[in-house]
Amino acid sequence: MPKFSRKQLYGIVVAIVVVVSSLAAYAFFNQPEDGFKAAIVDQLSPTYENQTFTKTTNETLTAAGYKVTYYKGEKVTVDFFRTLPTHGYKIILLRVHSALRQNNGELIEPLDFFTSEPYSDEYPYEQSNGWLDIAMYQPGGEEYFGILHGFVGHAMQGDFGGAVIVLMGCNGLDRYGRSLAMVQTLVGKGAKVCIGWDETVGAPHTDIATARLLHYLLIANKTIKDAVNATMTEPEIGTNPKLKYYPKTAEIDNYIIPHGPKSAAAVGGEHTPLNAVSIFALPLLHLQGNSMSFGRFRRRNSL
Repeated sequence: MPKFSRKQLYGIVVAIVVVVSSLAAYAFFNQPEDGFKAAIVDQLSPTYENQTFTKTTNETLTAAGYKVTYYKGEKVTVDFFRTLPTHGYKIILLRVHSALRQNNGELIEPLDFFTSEPYSDEYPYEQSNGWLDIAMYQPGGEEYFGILHGFVGHAMQGDFGGAVIVLMGCNGLDRYGRSLAMVQTLVGKGAKVCIGWDETVGAPHTDIATARLLHYLLIANKTIKDAVNATMTEPEIGTNPKLKYYPKTAEIDNYIIPHGPKSAAAVGGEHTPLNAVSIFALPLLHLQGNSMSFGRFRRRNSL
């Protein structure tokens, strides 16, 4: 065994300390986040802002130990959707217009999600592959990019990592199966379950129903099946449109969303404090066939 001088031993100890400290610092700054994060994606906010909904859902998520990030409408672009799975959100509320394609007044597949990004000749590769669409709130209105299931499957980065995704817009789980490609692709991209409406829905209706759904899921600790059923049995919600979920398996029927550490819950991102008004006190408004409906028209990109 070689002999070292005191100076050499000192140097070796210092070197070991530096290496160990560096490794510890690297581990600290690169440790994975706790995973209890949620996102409220409010693409609808420029046209129909609902601060009561935002405050109520934020409070429910925070009470369940989730760190909440709120995204205003202007943030919801093509590239926002592209990177959405990379943030590690375990609950995602897509308060986003969605629509089926129209052909001579008939709704046909596939489903798309509206962005707030005006349509242009950007993203030629995605457009040439038919992964993006032209979306309009009204025929002849302003054109925006729409996200199709091809974009989810091929252009989105990362994996949803078992996230629960609530599709608050129209036809997220269309009763005739016309949105099946979208929800199948979301699940294929790592979503645990998608919850959505089986036909068109008004904004006030979906806001109230989603707030109550979250209450049943996170405060009452009900299973996916029981929370959806409980939401649909409330008189204000009614029976049409109907909330559904995919995939419909025994595992998902009985799935209970885990809670995070209460002390870690905090609001991040674009959230702004809101007035304390309970959404449960709001009257239910049934708005059909007007601009408050979630995405009643789009036309398919010709590229």
